[in-house]
Amino acid sequence: MNDLLPKDLYFAYGSNLNVPEFRSWCQRNGFLNAFIEPIVVARLSGYALSFSHYSRARNGGALNVVPSENEYVDGVVFQVPGPEGWAALDAKEGFPKRYQKESLSLKTDDGKDLLAWVYVVKEPKCDHYPPHSDYVRVVQDGCRTFKMCEKRLLKAARLTSP
Repeated sequence: MNDLLPKDLYFAYGSNLNVPEFRSWCQRNGFLNAFIEPIVVARLSGYALSFSHYSRARNGGALNVVPSENEYVDGVVFQVPGPEGWAALDAKEGFPKRYQKESLSLKTDDGKDLLAWVYVVKEPKCDHYPPHSDYVRVVQDGCRTFKMCEKRLLKAARLTSP
């Protein structure tokens, strides 16, 4: 991982944790050579998961990360080896209209610090849009693949008590 530059790294915290779903989306939308490869589980401190974006495609709330002292978001750092990978991510995330990319500091499970690009909603219009159960399931499947706790996801979805 030492030879990777921050420009090559992307932090996924939502539906893109589900790699088969991302690949299927790419195929359906003409990004036939778009690849992202999982590198390491990492934590974004000082942020919380939030369903503060409405997605017509998802028929409900979609995940965002919002500044929140004493909170954190777990996710996966992916290597994005080429421009088509970034083009696919940008299209799927609605960059630059709906989401912007921010270079944020993360800490890996093995304690290393690194920078990666994180998609953040530009202008959340609401604190909470209820997510569709299918979307929550897609993210849960991704969490399970990488052996990540789903508690913060369910809390953000307001499916458990805080």
